[in-house]
Amino acid sequence: MLLVLLMVVLLPRESAAFTPSFVSTFLTTSTSSSWHLPFSPHQSLAVRSVQSQSQRQSQSQRPQWGLYSVRSEEATTTTTATTATTTTAPYSFIDSELRGAAMRLHTKEQAPKEGQAKSAVKPSNNKQPFVPTHSDYLQFLVDSLHVYQTLEQIVNTHPELSPFQNTGLERTQALQHDIDWLVRDYNLDPETTTLTVGPHGRAYAQHLLTIQDQIPAFMCHYYNFYFAHTAGGRMIGQQMKKLLFAPAASSTLSSSTAPPPEMKFYKWDGNLAEIKARVKDSIEAMAASWTDQERQECVDATADAFKYGGAMNSYILGGGSGH
Repeated sequence: MLLVLLMVVLLPRESAAFTPSFVSTFLTTSTSSSWHLPFSPHQSLAVRSVQSQSQRQSQSQRPQWGLYSVRSEEATTTTTATTATTTTAPYSFIDSELRGAAMRLHTKEQAPKEGQAKSAVKPSNNKQPFVPTHSDYLQFLVDSLHVYQTLEQIVNTHPELSPFQNTGLERTQALQHDIDWLVRDYNLDPETTTLTVGPHGRAYAQHLLTIQDQIPAFMCHYYNFYFAHTAGGRMIGQQMKKLLFAPAASSTLSSSTAPPPEMKFYKWDGNLAEIKARVKDSIEAMAASWTDQERQECVDATADAFKYGGAMNSYILGGGSGH
């Protein structure tokens, strides 16, 4: 089940179909969510016409925009016709170039229609599946907090990134709340190294600080990390809830207080779809001002977004050096 979640998480898709970029190796989402990416579907309307075949042929030359009034050259009356509509979605840097880069890093198993990467060697069936503990999940939250703090620090200290301040996607306060709750109610000693940022969180934060002045590359990480959590990240959260916080898994509670039905890390103030749409529009506006080279720098950073995001997930999904 967790492997299936990884496939979804890596793309930030903003719909059930696709999310940002790296929850398979992490997020990513997405890109739903993701790094929540919605696609404008082509619309099709049934064609009904009371005109002759020759009239329909002559009018097929005109732009087809849906319902409109047509005046026949042979007739003196106006006929309202429903025409077949094929619209072309406006260009989107996120939906085209960033999404294409993500697909090149996905296998056919992860993205059956568009995956291009070679499939990894399947692990032996004799290997026991990794089962995370409360401490593993706490480490994931602590490292996530460190990375989100670093993202917010960079956004708040670069004037060109001001459109991404206080967007509503910020996660630091929610994470601090959940960490405090987990330590308190699950008897996790705050004096132990559990609350020390682990190797994956430190490595990712350091990488972000290294590229903070390379705005296009930084924005690739920003998009993938935030949007992947809104999509595949939420799915992982639901799986952790079942594994760690269901009644049978909650015997270590230090009080009779039941775990909250949904941790704050997975809740946003306001309409999440609207928040993501506003942030995505700001990214698109910024990308529109970039040169071709800058857009390529953003696309080229996708591989690192997958690598560092995937390493973060290893705390709760196994397979990483964090254990």
